[in-house]
Amino acid sequence: MFLSGARIPSTPRVMAMAGQGDVEGLSQVLLHDEDPYTRSAAAYVLGRMGQREAVPALIEALQDREAAVALYAIQALERLGDQRAVSPLLAILRDGEPVRQAAAAQALGSLEARRAVPDLIAALQKPYLQETAARALGMLGDPTALPHLVPLLRSKGDEIRQAATWALGHLGNPRAVPHLLSMLADPYSRVRIAAIEGLGRLGDRRGVLPVVAALKDPNEHVRATAARILGDLGDRRAVEPLIDALQDPSWLVRQSAANSLGRIGDPQALEPLIAALQDDDWRALFGPIRGLARLGDPQAVPYLLDLLSHERAEVRADVVKALTALTGQDLGEDPARWRAWWEEQQA
Repeated sequence: MFLSGARIPSTPRVMAMAGQGDVEGLSQVLLHDEDPYTRSAAAYVLGRMGQREAVPALIEALQDREAAVALYAIQALERLGDQRAVSPLLAILRDGEPVRQAAAAQALGSLEARRAVPDLIAALQKPYLQETAARALGMLGDPTALPHLVPLLRSKGDEIRQAATWALGHLGNPRAVPHLLSMLADPYSRVRIAAIEGLGRLGDRRGVLPVVAALKDPNEHVRATAARILGDLGDRRAVEPLIDALQDPSWLVRQSAANSLGRIGDPQALEPLIAALQDDDWRALFGPIRGLARLGDPQAVPYLLDLLSHERAEVRADVVKALTALTGQDLGEDPARWRAWWEEQQA
């Protein structure tokens, strides 16, 4: 997160050492080279090399006088996943400069450091750490974090509300459901998406009808998320609304709705899914193709055969997979072979 979009640090010397697998040499560069850019490059490649003998040097580099070097070291330790990094990262979280604290919070979540929970909860009191600490608590999935995350749902910061909502959905605590439901009305679309996804993760039936209602959200990504999550929830109350969503102006929503109809498996979706194979946008076709494959009714076969001549190779490949799932045959992309086989079955 903290180095996202940054140019990857690289020097010929560092890359040559990485090519030789020289972990010891790179560790010395990381700790002693005078150029902070070169030290950053060494930290970056040590993380990419995946060699845990680099961990002691990377831990020492957490105290580098240049924040960028320390951030690359944190990123490397996060990638290596070595638990020796937990205590040093906790020390930074408790008493480091803000940018290092935030990076440490994220890394502790990735490292699944459950003993970091009390410190991450304490970090929620610092405005500049609220977003990253909330996400880390979500990654750790400790249900005791719930009452400490709930106040962040009232934050004026969109990203903080999003992070808190996302975290609540990852705690596995059913007491989060009412709070997630309340966030479906948030003005920021990404918060609404996080709330819908959280309800899907929790799998609570209380979320079904509110997520159905989100199929009418003004934002297409919210609607598409709702359509996808209704497939996760698998509740037949969503079937008719999802059939209606096959007419949504957004191809993404139509695709998600069709896919979820197949996952729910209600027979009344057969004809609407067959009709959806006529969609003008090829991107939307993956939904009904896969939905019909999941539905498992061979009545869809002749309609799928018509798509074997589609101009898009991706569509043809998906049709073959669907036909194979429905028939148990693997006849490639040759329409003539499929039609000949199908006619034999009907004789």
